[in-house]
Amino acid sequence: MARVVRQSLPQPPPVYDQTYISRLTDAVNEYMFQAQAPAEVIAARFILVDPLHIPADVPDTTGLPTGMMYLGSAFAASADTTVIQQAWATAGITLTTSSQLIPGGSVTISRSGTYLLIGTYDLTAANEQGALLYGSIVGAMHNAIIDTTSKQGRTPASQFGVVNLTAPQTLQLHAWKTGGTGNSSVGTESSIIALWIAGPPAAGAAGTGPGFLTVVGTGDKQ
Repeated sequence: MARVVRQSLPQPPPVYDQTYISRLTDAVNEYMFQAQAPAEVIAARFILVDPLHIPADVPDTTGLPTGMMYLGSAFAASADTTVIQQAWATAGITLTTSSQLIPGGSVTISRSGTYLLIGTYDLTAANEQGALLYGSIVGAMHNAIIDTTSKQGRTPASQFGVVNLTAPQTLQLHAWKTGGTGNSSVGTESSIIALWIAGPPAAGAAGTGPGFLTVVGTGDKQ
């Protein structure tokens, strides 16, 4: 014979925290214990009173009902090619004391947010009498550097940085040297990677940002 089991849930607090999540979990578990009976197969049931809309750009909560719990991630699906972008140099160049763009070493970002940037430079030092070899991303505050006083031959170098970017924006590798009469170069194993970490939070938003368990709050983007 079918039975109806009612289980009260704790009232939502002003700020969702781990204590409330634990109380909510206990209430759902209590419902499960009461509903079990011999020969019955049950499952927890959740009723959504507002239309469900999953945003295309995580972790935006647009359209999600206040108080709803959902699983999210800091990164979008792998099919979204705007989350991580990579490009390899298509040709090498001989370094001069003037900055030169590395052919093929560029990506254009189409979403604004925080990015991890990685620039790798396939540098080769050749008879430069102590000059410095530089590789960098155009506009970056820091560089990858090779000192030819102590290093000769092929010597790859890398740079890393976390930056906030506004789309659309093109990121381009370039390289140069400080002097010397040699023929130092940068090769085609140079690359650039732009990894989107998170989007900018909406003004006054409480539930945006990366996270695995998110509870939509009244201050979230609606």
